[in-house]
Amino acid sequence: MRTVDVGEVGDKLRSLINERDPVDEDIGILGANGELLAVVLTKDAYEFFLRKVEEEEDRQDLQTVKEFLGR
Repeated sequence: MRTVDVGEVGDKLRSLINERDPVDEDIGILGANGELLAVVLTKDAYEFFLRKVEEEEDRQDLQTVKEFLGR
């Protein structure tokens, strides 16, 4: 993961990151034409995302084992 110190981002982004309950909404970074360039996730949202990815990987691994064993 690449990182940026919070002091190096603009005031608006810092304000959105520091909201009281920011997990409810991700922060989209838009380009000049309104296209989505990036998304900033809060720590809690990122940890939730990682848990869900790990759960899906575990599910797929279990399915692969079942198929290998012919069950």
